Amino acid sequence: NGDPPEDLSLYTRIPSKKKKKKQPPPPLLLSPPPPPPPPSLSLLGAPTCLSPLVQPRPPLPPSLPLPPRRPMSAEPSAGAEHPLYCFDVLASHFGLLATEPPPSFSTVASCPLFVTWKKGAADELRGCIGCLRPLPLASLRDYALTAALRDHRFTPMQRPELEQLSCTVSLLTHFEQVEHHLDWEVGVHGVMIDFVDPDGVARSAVYLPEVAAEQGWTQQQAIDSLIRKAGYRRPINPNLHASLRTTRYRSTKASASYAHWARARKLLHERSTKERVAAELRAGLYHGSQHDSHLPQAQR
Repeated sequence: NGDPPEDLSLYTRIPSKKKKKKQPPPPLLLSPPPPPPPPSLSLLGAPTCLSPLVQPRPPLPPSLPLPPRRPMSAEPSAGAEHPLYCFDVLASHFGLLATEPPPSFSTVASCPLFVTWKKGAADELRGCIGCLRPLPLASLRDYALTAALRDHRFTPMQRPELEQLSCTVSLLTHFEQVEHHLDWEVGVHGVMIDFVDPDGVARSAVYLPEVAAEQGWTQQQAIDSLIRKAGYRRPINPNLHASLRTTRYRSTKASASYAHWARARKLLHERSTKERVAAELRAGLYHGSQHDSHLPQAQR
């Protein structure tokens, strides 16, 4: 679009007996920039993600669209099956399972989500990665591994840590842009702010709903902490508060410990074994005495 036309006479003065009216060069037409690519789900290309306790990298632009509003009944809700599946994924990565089990929940629904790993009785944060753009729930697999292995704040998890871990999955819903930066409730809403500072730098930060309550913050303290989390280091004043674009949202979360996962995996194995034995009994594959009735006839 910026190439000059082939007729160079438009740019070169040509001697002539008659004075010709000087013609300006044609305007350059600049094509609009391409739209930003969607967030990558690949483990090699880090997704656009935010952690609840660390400044986002990179910050979200102020023009980030909110997820579409849906009726309450249509919003996905976190359940025990979600963190248990994250344990399946991580255990398979460490070689504890011969094959990675498929998810036991519908992967059609989509929403913003976070996966958090904590360690030990003190619930020490070990990794937390999420995305504020709606993603299919199948993305839990990538985020479970990314939070465990690629959170830049921590060293990658090792196999011996697995038995000390707990996992929490948060599904974010009901995003609403509010008029006032304090129009949200501690312990009920998560909050996201974005603003342009006096130097023209776009900044953004987010907290999950539980963060302010766990820290014992008021609404104003949480907002000021978000401003600092976004990287703003100048004095905070009412004018800055008035410039904030504030979004509140809700979330559902479910947690599971390694012990919970191990029990669930054992029960699932026993159930599948009983179902397999029952099916083989119905098919007439079992015969003989009580001592060897648990083995197929071909193995006796």
